[in-house]
Amino acid sequence: CTTALGSALSPMSSAFAKILNGLIDLLIVADVKRKIKLCWIIRTTDEFVDIYGSFPAHLLRTVDFTTMYTQLPHSDLIDTVRKVLHEDVAEILAAKFDMSPVDAVTKIFIAPAKEKVVYSTERHGWNIAELSRAVEVIVSNAIFMNWGTTYKQCSGIPAGNEMSPPLANIYLFQKEKEYVKRKINEIGEDQVIQRYHGFKYHLRYIDDIIAPVVENDFCALDYGLNMLEVYQGQKAPYLGIEVDVSGRQPIFNVRDKSKFFAYTIVRFPTWHSAI
Repeated sequence: CTTALGSALSPMSSAFAKILNGLIDLLIVADVKRKIKLCWIIRTTDEFVDIYGSFPAHLLRTVDFTTMYTQLPHSDLIDTVRKVLHEDVAEILAAKFDMSPVDAVTKIFIAPAKEKVVYSTERHGWNIAELSRAVEVIVSNAIFMNWGTTYKQCSGIPAGNEMSPPLANIYLFQKEKEYVKRKINEIGEDQVIQRYHGFKYHLRYIDDIIAPVVENDFCALDYGLNMLEVYQGQKAPYLGIEVDVSGRQPIFNVRDKSKFFAYTIVRFPTWHSAI
């Protein structure tokens, strides 16, 4: 049994997790008007169904990472998150506050609030430079307990830390963005839109990916992590939904996991179940 420990960094992790999720929202919104999508992140099943309701292809693939959090290398994770914050996020905030991206790194402050993240030029919260430093401190000082013994994690990040999902999201976002830009340089924007549908249907929920099958080109995306192709064909489960693209329009059904195993699945009653 492995768990992330509560420590002096736990409240800090919680606050910065909310801020990082707010910054991811900025990346998602900034992508809406682009003809070619750079940000594949989705947050809900509804987003998946809305986007795949107009899926134009007849083959799709789902891919999963194997033990993603524990694979993330500290130095690369810290450098990648810093790059996204100092470049992509700074550019978005600079446009909002009518200043240069360089100034946005130190002059715009970000703070968590009850319902959302607040951005201001007044000294309240943390600027991008301070957030980058906080990420480095938290990632480099991840403490966890394994069967009663306390360890400092030297590679990867603990799944139980609130910052782990947004950190992984930002790390993978950079890899996906680089892949898309590489494809644009290789074959041009028009061909990317035609062959890949502008990457509109490449989606990722944390570590679960779904995408159209395009001449095995998806395999060329190297995240630097161990990955496993789960399904390929006209039907595939994704986020608890089975999508069927064999007909003129995609069909969505709730997936019954018990049908996919050769043995009996026993569901034990819990306080929130109807059994």
